[in-house]
Amino acid sequence: MTRQFARRLLALAVVALGVLVLGAGPASAHAVLINPQPGFASIVAEAPRVLRLGFSEGVDPTSDSIIVTGPDGRTVPTTVARDPLSDTSLVVGMPPNPPPGTYSVQWRVVGRDGHPTFGEYKFALRAPSASLASSSGQSGAGPTLLGGTGRALSAGGGLALVGLAVFPLLVLRPTRRRLAGAVGEALDEDASRRLRLPVYGAAAVAALGTLLVLADTVGPGTGRSALSQLLHPGRIIELSTATRTGTFLLVRLGAIAVAVALLETLRRRPPAGRRGTLLAAGAALSVGVLVMTFSLSSHAVAEADRFVAIPLDAMHLLAAGIWAGGLLGLALAGLPAARGLARGFDDSVADAAGVLAGRFSVLAQGAMLALLATGGYAALMRITALGDLGSTWGRDLVVKLALWVTLLVVAAGNAFRVVPVLADRAQARTERRAAAGQLASSVRLELGLAAALVVIAGVLSATAPPDQTRPVTAGTTAAPAVTKSQGSGSGYDVAVQAVRTGKGQAVSTVFGVSLTTEGTAASAPEASATLTGPDGVAHGLDLRLVDQGQWSSARLAVRPGQYQMTVQVDRANGAARIPVAVRVG
Repeated sequence: MTRQFARRLLALAVVALGVLVLGAGPASAHAVLINPQPGFASIVAEAPRVLRLGFSEGVDPTSDSIIVTGPDGRTVPTTVARDPLSDTSLVVGMPPNPPPGTYSVQWRVVGRDGHPTFGEYKFALRAPSASLASSSGQSGAGPTLLGGTGRALSAGGGLALVGLAVFPLLVLRPTRRRLAGAVGEALDEDASRRLRLPVYGAAAVAALGTLLVLADTVGPGTGRSALSQLLHPGRIIELSTATRTGTFLLVRLGAIAVAVALLETLRRRPPAGRRGTLLAAGAALSVGVLVMTFSLSSHAVAEADRFVAIPLDAMHLLAAGIWAGGLLGLALAGLPAARGLARGFDDSVADAAGVLAGRFSVLAQGAMLALLATGGYAALMRITALGDLGSTWGRDLVVKLALWVTLLVVAAGNAFRVVPVLADRAQARTERRAAAGQLASSVRLELGLAAALVVIAGVLSATAPPDQTRPVTAGTTAAPAVTKSQGSGSGYDVAVQAVRTGKGQAVSTVFGVSLTTEGTAASAPEASATLTGPDGVAHGLDLRLVDQGQWSSARLAVRPGQYQMTVQVDRANGAARIPVAVRVG
């Protein structure tokens, strides 16, 4: 592979990254408010003792995550807790005897996928004192500069640390055994020494990025700037342990520290026997925990098949770390150590570089296959139509695939042109030394492309996939369309609230069903519903219990119009079916 061709490939990567940065739209929200009580722009006759806020996925409240403003413009004192009946809902305790008028409810929560989102809606007690139209509607926290930078640093440093931890075990040790005794020992010692700085650097970058994400996730709700939270470690630990995502971030910091400590112990005094095995197992376990903290606060958690998606996501990240971090180890430790052999073992430079490259090539090919399999599965699960490639997430995915194919071309050039020359001892010494230099240049190019891939992966992690898309900015988001319908039968009264949210192709509807009998909430163990459109097509609705006599459906993509809903309530003496004429939009 010539240097001119390498420069062209790098230029292609830079152009692709520029297209991504300039062409990407704002990221989409992840946890969206879909079923508040009182409802969107509703007018209630009696003062609610509590507000219930239902979201599209599991959420964690942050400090001051729900702020209620009264008709006089002052903040209403409230309490916020998770709904014991549903991990997708929050319960907000209201003070007694609030004054009549319009109330504004501002929310900022951390979704199950680790992304903070925000929004506002209004309701009125007895009579509106101001407009019930919300200025921000449903919104999502797009990737802030602080959060986006933190995620890129945390992911890049974390994946590099994974590969640097694996590199001595799977590349250096086998290389040492294949080379002549003194040569292999010298290479192993020099490369292990050179690995120290990259390991500490990767750990520092990962820890810094994690702290920035931590501050961005839990800081803004406190009334202080996010970065100022880092000056109050006790406060930020208190805030973090109150949220699922914050806890995982703290665990990530601990895993980084433990991994570095164990790797340093193994490097300084490599113990043999059982103690060495235990230390190596501990380092591997800490690296595994590090990877799982990423997967357990990713889009995979919000997938319907999350018990499959989470392990596959962890495998994807582990493979990416082994490949990218291994490249870093090869470029900063392995190949420089091979060149250093020229001082005492002049004839062994090409041999050492060839064995290193060959061993890493086998490891990289396995990692690439794992990346292809796990990444392909995730893409197929999230892109259900060609039109999804036109979404922000779809465009980012296309750019990521283009860079990945470019990387495969570079890696194939090394595997089929450079490594065979290094491994062929019949080649002239000058040819093998030239191949070693060419390999070093190609590895640096691969590292540049890998860095671009990390940036793109960070953007993808901050952007909701097509099936989770929601509008994000106050300027482009319309308030949700809410329609209410009523029906009765079999001694029950049914009220159905259809909340239609989203924009463009991402519009969906959530149905809230309330069941009463003789004016009180009905107690029923299970309920389900069927929605039939004017075309005769029926949609089954899975209803999730929100409170006694109240259910909420999952998101459903239906067009505006008149529908016929049949609500079925399972009772001890048989099922009751209540028809309701429902209007959507």
